Amino acid sequence: MTERAQAGNSINKALDIIEDLSENGPSSLTDINARLGLDKGTLHRILKTLRERGFVEQNRADRRYFNTIRMFQIGSREVERGGLRTLARPYLEKLAAAFGETIHVAILVEPGKGVCVDKMEAAPGPQVRLNMSLGSEISLYASSMGKCLLAFSSEERLAKILPKIKYQKLSPSTIRGPAAFKKELARVRKQGYALDDGETLESIFCVGVPVLNHLAEAYAALSVTGPRTRMLSKKDELIQMLKKMSRELSIQYGLTANKWPFND
Repeated sequence: MTERAQAGNSINKALDIIEDLSENGPSSLTDINARLGLDKGTLHRILKTLRERGFVEQNRADRRYFNTIRMFQIGSREVERGGLRTLARPYLEKLAAAFGETIHVAILVEPGKGVCVDKMEAAPGPQVRLNMSLGSEISLYASSMGKCLLAFSSEERLAKILPKIKYQKLSPSTIRGPAAFKKELARVRKQGYALDDGETLESIFCVGVPVLNHLAEAYAALSVTGPRTRMLSKKDELIQMLKKMSRELSIQYGLTANKWPFND
């Protein structure tokens, strides 16, 4: 094997380890080896390098390895370079001022996870304090943003993601299986927005919309979240404003106006 091929092979193995830890959480050397089938010496050497570069850390108590936030830091810079936060910020500010609720922005990252990359809480006034900080993972099947990210994904991407979703009952309203979720995604594709009516937290209501790229696929999603009773009173107005913002942001992000898939 040439030096170049060896380097490429090592990079692939390192990425496999990072993805494995992302999917399975903190793991021992034995666990990682059992899942990936790597030579233990090679595995130990790559983990040592990943630790030195700050991508992986090891718990001193149980000796298990876990990913650090290094990948998120790199990804956040790319999101910023791509202009998402810069483009979206004025819209977040407008939504916060108009409705006085919490705004979130999320993107879909491999291997099939939704991640919160920006948020804004209107002030002053009573707010919903959700435990969603930057970098937090969102539910793909029980959140309005997750539904938007998947509803406007390619068939190829959906074929990889949907079979891996594990449906957990987060509330009495949570979607419970793949058949119901596919129907929900079809509804979101048709109407151009998604709702989370107490599916994650029983008392919370969310409205989300996609930000589409030049292929009319979801690059990101943004949502407005608040107490159910308060949100229902302004639901129609909120949906109309979010759909308008979805169109404007999507066009700024490369979607041509004549490819906008909804009738406003």
